[in-house]
Amino acid sequence: MKYRYAFFSFLLLLFATTNAVSQQKNSFFSVGSGVSIPVGTYSGTDYEKSCFTTTGINLNLEGAWYFLPYLGIGAQVGYNLHPVDARALGYARVQNDPFLIDVFTRSEPYQMITAGIGPYASWNIWKDLSFHGKVLAGMIFGKTPYQVFEPEYFLEGPRYEVKTSAKDYGFIVIPGIGLQYNVSPCIGVKIDSEFYYREMIYGFNTGSGVRNDYRTTSFINVTLGLVVIL
Repeated sequence: MKYRYAFFSFLLLLFATTNAVSQQKNSFFSVGSGVSIPVGTYSGTDYEKSCFTTTGINLNLEGAWYFLPYLGIGAQVGYNLHPVDARALGYARVQNDPFLIDVFTRSEPYQMITAGIGPYASWNIWKDLSFHGKVLAGMIFGKTPYQVFEPEYFLEGPRYEVKTSAKDYGFIVIPGIGLQYNVSPCIGVKIDSEFYYREMIYGFNTGSGVRNDYRTTSFINVTLGLVVIL
């Protein structure tokens, strides 16, 4: 009799938990896009330390499964594009080289690909509006731009110079917060904010060997997403 009572209690608890989860449909899949804002030395204008990046765009795919009404686990993959301020880069190069009069600069953008997995949390604020947070751990892959310089020297010098792309990757932690509004039981919209930080090491082949450039990569993504509630 005691075992039957314990078994009945377990079934009752399981039913209550399942019923609570079904009422709080927080599991989701989303597609988002927005602005990607470089900060710190990543957007600075120091010729020796900075990347001269400007505000770009981001695209991401994200999904999470909630095993409790307020707690789940999920993953995200993102692509970030940061244009280079070619005018500021050219000016900084002229200031750094006493033999240079002027330089015309062309540059591709910096490219960053990120992927992470980690815990998600959600708290209902008012009716169909909820606040959520996450902390993801994963990888970041960075690619520097292909750049062409057409310098004008006081004396003789090369007519143009090329700086090829370099790549690096490493571990990254991505914290994020956001708000979600459920338009219907199946569809919602959300706005997210995430912070990315990593010191990248880019290797360039030179006449005297490989030169490593240490560049701190830090940016904030603000994304508007379409949510499919599962």
